[in-house]
Amino acid sequence: MSLRVAGEHSRCSDWRTRRVIDKFSTLSMEEIEAMLNLDSLKTSRVYQEAKEEGVLENKLETIPKLIKLGLNTEEIAEFLELNIETVRKNTQQ
Repeated sequence: MSLRVAGEHSRCSDWRTRRVIDKFSTLSMEEIEAMLNLDSLKTSRVYQEAKEEGVLENKLETIPKLIKLGLNTEEIAEFLELNIETVRKNTQQ
């Protein structure tokens, strides 16, 4: 497949994916996956990166709550499995 054809195929695939998500916005990701038989979705790099990003966001949102409970930077880093510098940066905001 030529690069041009591959690029057009990719754009078409992206468009189809967006259309499916738009049409089925009330369904969960699992329901869409089952309906379209997308077993590989959860193993895709995009899915894994998005999941990791969500986990990190949740951890960062938890930092102020742990500070209010009296935990110090080192305890928070250990509890959330983050490095100390990440915790420090997010306590200064």
